[in-house]
Amino acid sequence: MCDIDAVLLGGIPGRLRPHAQALSLAALYLSLLLLRVQLVRDLNLTFAEAMANRLYAGLVYDLAALAMVAALTTVASRLRAPALVVAIPCGFFLYLASLANTLHFRFFGMRLDWWIVRIHWRDLGAVKGSATDLGLTWPVLASVALLALAAFLAVWGRPAWRAPSNDLPPARRAWRYAQVPLLWLLVVFAGFRLPQWLDHEQPSVIISDQILRVWWYEWTHRRLHQGVDKGWMQRVAQAGMRDEEALAPLVRYRDLGLDDGAPQFAHEPVLEPARLAAHFADPQWPLDGVLEPDAAVTAALRERLGLPRDGPVHVIVLFVESLRALEFDDPKIGPVVFPELHALCAQHALYFRQAYSSAFTAGQTVRGQFSTLCSMLPNMGGAATYLAHTTTRVNCLQEFFRRQGYIAAWFSAYKSTFHGGRQFEALHGTTHFFDIDHFSERGITQSFNEWGLADRPVLAESLRVLNEFASTTPVFANIATLSTHHPHSVIEEGALPEGLMQETDGAPEYQGFLSRLRYADGAIASFLYDLFQSPMGERTLVVMLGDHSLPMAPAMRLKQVQKTEMRFRIPLALITRNMKSAQEIVRPVHQVDVAPTVAHVAGLGGPVSWLGRGLLAPRGSPWLFSLHDGIAYRTEERGCYPASPRSKVRCFDLRGKDPLRDTDLTEIAERPEQSQLVRDIVE
Repeated sequence: MCDIDAVLLGGIPGRLRPHAQALSLAALYLSLLLLRVQLVRDLNLTFAEAMANRLYAGLVYDLAALAMVAALTTVASRLRAPALVVAIPCGFFLYLASLANTLHFRFFGMRLDWWIVRIHWRDLGAVKGSATDLGLTWPVLASVALLALAAFLAVWGRPAWRAPSNDLPPARRAWRYAQVPLLWLLVVFAGFRLPQWLDHEQPSVIISDQILRVWWYEWTHRRLHQGVDKGWMQRVAQAGMRDEEALAPLVRYRDLGLDDGAPQFAHEPVLEPARLAAHFADPQWPLDGVLEPDAAVTAALRERLGLPRDGPVHVIVLFVESLRALEFDDPKIGPVVFPELHALCAQHALYFRQAYSSAFTAGQTVRGQFSTLCSMLPNMGGAATYLAHTTTRVNCLQEFFRRQGYIAAWFSAYKSTFHGGRQFEALHGTTHFFDIDHFSERGITQSFNEWGLADRPVLAESLRVLNEFASTTPVFANIATLSTHHPHSVIEEGALPEGLMQETDGAPEYQGFLSRLRYADGAIASFLYDLFQSPMGERTLVVMLGDHSLPMAPAMRLKQVQKTEMRFRIPLALITRNMKSAQEIVRPVHQVDVAPTVAHVAGLGGPVSWLGRGLLAPRGSPWLFSLHDGIAYRTEERGCYPASPRSKVRCFDLRGKDPLRDTDLTEIAERPEQSQLVRDIVE
């Protein structure tokens, strides 16, 4: 019989085997290099541009991380421990961290911070489809193949991972024990410090850093769940620091915003007060107040919306997964992908064309729900409130309506416990939950991916339950759809016209997204028309909005400002059966403006801690966003977006402009006091 060891040890394989350790490390390094190639491709950089953005620093950091794996493995071998038990897990962890960072950047356009790993590691099962879809590129697939080669070489060359011979003199043996680990540790230290020594003033970007180094810094220097600022805990602890001082930026955002001068859209409907009509009695708790009902405001709103003048109204907040304004408002794509919702809104809606969300990073849906239902800005630089601050005592719409005798119900075709949803909602007023278990028990099985059940049957069952509740009790409902969740694929139920398929040829993922949106269009329109014909239809207000936008690249080319706007612009509509006259409203608004409007329409009062002004106030609340020390914000008059370096912004005159559609924007000077207020708010 053939001796396999003799075959492997003979010829070229035999000569290579003593070098298998080095070859294994080289293969692992090349696999990391290919992940950086993917990042460079995602950034649309040339090689020269990538090097100008310090790609070389990232390559050095990868080498240092690899040296750390080699050092740990060598120490294990010197201690006569099984070296492979250290080498393979350490190498795999290094690669897995880098791969996760790459895939996270491919979807969100930002790095995978440590707090995301700590909070969201349980999501691995839920996001496996998205991760697989994002990983189907040649650099990532080749990188995985090289990882497998590195593992094979490590196992094949295991005799090379050995301790010095006992035949050596004691002094020489001790030196042999120490010299290689010390050399590796020197490489680790120099590798992790050298780029900073050479370019200490250069900002860190995704291709110039190593994710393990980032995680170590965040774990040792930054609180897990805080925002972008690193010193707020120390400032709060300073002597004489009062609550009203810490909250002053949020109070100013609520009361004054960022605008100056007369409102630009005074010709549009103004049916709510300029600021939240609440009484804030305690200066030490300036966000806690009592909203006072205003019969005149309620009467005007109900008249405009076509709702009964007297009695309770039912409220449904319908969050549509990943619905973004880029497609919905596009004059070419919108009517083709959303024919039914466009027709419905033309008769039954006040539609806000410039609505914003500040929900973007991990936990996007619960961030958008928190902003909308609780009228608060999400924790933009840290973990979502639903996940990390579940017991935060803010007054959300669920609790606001429950205290007035409403049933507060929650509907989703996925698990109610996902991302802390059930716990946060239960602590903030929701009394009835209907998730995938309920809908499955009702015989619903249709699904398009791992994200729960299909929208159409789920919405139909939700309407049945709502009408049962509404027959005896007023209802406040929070419904989230899921069929448009990433990953996307073309489905028969969301067939696209042949012309649109040809125009988007070469972008299969975008075609899948449009197909899912087309399906959602029919499912949601059917739900709304059925609602209109149901017993509760006459006195129901539906707030339909995107829970968040999506960074997916469209088929059309966009400028940098448009790309930023695309990530945060969402459709938002107030929908009723008997809308007096449908209208498009151009005034910029934010998700935080929903709660005051809903409360005013209902004609209810009670404790609130809201930041929003109202969708039909003279001005909507400003949009702002911040992450990794870069800021962006939008007022009626101007929009300011991240520049280079990240601490700077470029501002544009937006009077009479829509920054998502218009490309001929005039650049204007930054107002430092506005930018500083934004930084104070997000910190």
